[in-house]
Parts: sequence; C-alpha cells; structure tokens
Amino acid sequence: MHHFSHLDPFAIAQQKSSFRLSINIFYSDTLPPMDRPTSIDDWLRVLSDEEMPVFAQTARRVAGISASADTSVAELTRVVLMDSAMTTRVLRLANSVYYNPADKRITTVSRAIVMLGFETIRTIALSIAMVDTMMHDSRHERAVEEMARAFHAAVQAKALAIKRGEAAVEEVFIAALLLRLGAVAFWCFPHGYADALAAALGDHDHAHERPEQAEREILGFTFAELTAALNREWRLSELLGRVLDGAHARQGRVQAIELGCQIATCASEFGWSAPQTNQCISHAATLINAREDDTRQHVHANARETMRAAIEYGADLAAQRIPLPPLASQGIHVAQTIADLPSDPDFQLRILRELSAMLSERVDINALLGMVLEGIYRGVSVDRAVLALTNADGTRLAAKFVLGGDERLTKSFNFAVSDKDNLIVQLLNGLQPAWINRSSPRWRQAHTPDLLKCLGETEFFVFPLGIGGRPRGLFYADRKTTQRPLDERSYDTFRHFCEQAVIGLSVIGLRGG
Repeated sequence: MHHFSHLDPFAIAQQKSSFRLSINIFYSDTLPPMDRPTSIDDWLRVLSDEEMPVFAQTARRVAGISASADTSVAELTRVVLMDSAMTTRVLRLANSVYYNPADKRITTVSRAIVMLGFETIRTIALSIAMVDTMMHDSRHERAVEEMARAFHAAVQAKALAIKRGEAAVEEVFIAALLLRLGAVAFWCFPHGYADALAAALGDHDHAHERPEQAEREILGFTFAELTAALNREWRLSELLGRVLDGAHARQGRVQAIELGCQIATCASEFGWSAPQTNQCISHAATLINAREDDTRQHVHANARETMRAAIEYGADLAAQRIPLPPLASQGIHVAQTIADLPSDPDFQLRILRELSAMLSERVDINALLGMVLEGIYRGVSVDRAVLALTNADGTRLAAKFVLGGDERLTKSFNFAVSDKDNLIVQLLNGLQPAWINRSSPRWRQAHTPDLLKCLGETEFFVFPLGIGGRPRGLFYADRKTTQRPLDERSYDTFRHFCEQAVIGLSVIGLRGG
C-alpha cells in the first residue's frame, strides 16, 4: 500500500518523468540517420523485434486464443500466469470497482474469467501489456499524452456501447484503446524523428491543416497507417481493423469508438466547455438516444472513471493528463485501493470457496478442472502443474493443460496406457494419490528413461481421476525448477484441491453436463 505525504504525488511523478524524459530524448534523437527506420516496413520490424517484442508476443498469444474453443479459459489462464506481475495486476483489476462493482472477491484468474467473462480478462491482459511497454521510461511527453487519450477514448467508447445495448463491449474498449497505437508507439520509440515531427505538429495542431499531413511529410506514412500495419502484424483486433478501414462507419460499435476518440481528443485539446467538445456530446446523445444534458453528465462521469481506471492499470502519469470536468477536478488522488494478495492459507481457502461456488453454477468441466489446476499451481506453490486426460478410447494419457512448464513438457507428457513399466501409468491405473519422494519405494521407478526425459529427476505429487471406476486422467505437480522440497502440508493441500475436482465431476455427471 502506498503512503503519501503532503507533497502532491502527481508533482513527484512528473519530476521523475521529466528526469527520465530528458535522458531518453537525448539518446533517441541523436541516432545517426543511417540507423533510423525509413519505411513503414522498417518501423514494423523495429517495433516487433527490438522495441516491443514482449508486447508483440503477448498480444499474439492473448489475441490468438479463441473464446469459442473448449480450452480457452485454461489457455488464457496459462498466458496470464506466465507473468507473475501480470497475474497480480489482472486480479487487482478484476477486484476493482470499475470491473467488479458488486465487490465479489476474486482470487484466481480462472474464477475471474468465469465471473467477469473471457473477453473482459483478455482485454485486461492486453491492456496491461500495452501499459507496461509504453509507460515504462516513456521517451517523449507526447507518448504520455497519447496514452491518456487512448484510455479516455476506451472508457468513453465502452460506456457509449453499453448505453446502446451493443454486444461485446470489451472489444469496443480494446479497439478504442489501440486506435492510436501507432502514435503511442512512435512517441515511445521515435528513433530520431521526435524533434522534427513535434515541430511540424506544432504548426498543425490548432490550424485547419490535418496532423496527418505533418506525419506523412516527416515519416512517409501516417500514424493511422502504422496502427493498421501493427494491427495486422500482431493480429490484435478485428474490430479495430474495421474502424481503420472506414467501411463500417454506420455500425453502432464503430460509431461508439469514433465518438469516444473524438470526445477524448476535443476535451484534451480544447477543454470541456469548447464548442467542439459540446458538438461531440451532442452527437453522443443522438447515438445513445438520450437527452443532451443527461449525456453530458454521463460523459463527465466517464472522464472521472477513466482517471481511476488508468491508475488501476498502472498508468499514473497518463492518469494526470486526462482532462476532468471543472467540478470533478478536486479530490481524486493516485492511490492503491486494492490490497495485496492474501497469505497462502487465506488464499487456499478463498480458492476452495470459489470452487464450491462454481459447483452451484452450471459451469463446464474444462472451467472446473482449469480452476483446480490453478489452485494447485498457486495455492500449493509448485513450479509445474499438469492436468492430463486419457483419449476417447483410453489408450493414451496426455497433458491437456500445463502451468509453469514449457512446450517440451506439454508434448512429452504423453504415455501409452498399456505401458505397465511407466510409473505414471501405474499410478493412473491404481486410482490412488501418491507422493513420490526419495524415501518412496517407487523412487527408482520414477527414473526410467521415458520419465527422466519428460520430468527430469524430481519429487512429485500425483492424483488420478476416475469416472465409474475407470481411470480418466490425473493431476501432477512438482517443484523441479526451484528444487524446493515437497512437504506433508503441501501434499494435503494438493489432495484437497484434487478432491474438489472429484466432487465437481460427480456433480456435473449427475446433472448430465
């Protein structure tokens, strides 16, 4: 939890930012011309391979998970859990007033997906990745300004889409957030063009000429064109592509995104009382079929909400540049309102409660087993957790979901059920949980060539799953990476989580689900 003195935290943050800014501009604007990207393809390569590779990789992973696939919840959970910092922040946002106004405590990523929806958590994860990339040591003041506008546009667009009763409003949020991605990316990594473009834009910002002219004159392309190229390259958002190509202007969601961006831009450049901003609000009232005065109050409330949302996402510097209506400019401070994650026993209890709550709902088997696996991975504090299931004819046992392991483990955890010498297969067929450690009489059996190749030399827990007395799969967990010893308490907790899965399978079987 942050504690603040009488000093203005925004001022402190600004001083730090200014110091970083001066250093970063010095280096970025003194690049030799020969090292500068000179075409949009050059910029794509530099941003993808040198400046934003982590965001590009995360974006592809997150955007590439299909919400309609059976494995979607587990796969999205796995991607989020790959980054412990992202896991913490996803859960903080899932528990924030903006996403969870009913204040129903959420402890696991799996539960967050079930409670808030797949698209909401995918949006949160993608937004966090963008903030982490763009707001860390931002290289130009305009990068912070662009990020502020992006957040403001996203919140306004989503709110308008909700008022219209549009479906998939999280897609609206992320498309609006990314609509100026090209501009944000450029100002974060200007590669020597910052001074020239800033000077050119200074002549255009409040004149009749369009800023796109200056962008094309200096760079050879516009920020919108760079955004479209990045969207295609990283496969970010189909809706964003429709907004950028301009062929779907009459669609309600597209109109909400465009109006959200216009409101954010006009409020930032001209102020809330300017004719341009009032005209945007008038258009918004028409879009949502509401009175103009009511719409103005709604839009002003969204601006206040944007500031809080930006702070929750960790974009504190951007938050202070979001223009607030005059009556709303007092009393909002940067603060961390969500407590840190609970201690292990408390955390385990919360997960078990959420599992019990899930059993009273009509959840599918994949969501249930995925949440149990996350409970094992985080609640028992293991390095690798595997849910393996048998195939339809029961001849092979293969990993279905893996947390903490790499692709090699996912591929190699695949055994013939007929292999009677394989200890994992023996434990599966025995339908009895086991803790295989150095004092176990089966320790030698754990080190046959096939298991050593798959698991390495390590202690592990196994809990088989059976339906109607027939083996159908198992949970596996170890601490191979850190070499921390397993203990009795961890084994008891592991078994407790697995028993919840057994109960859940029974309940779902009785329902016929």
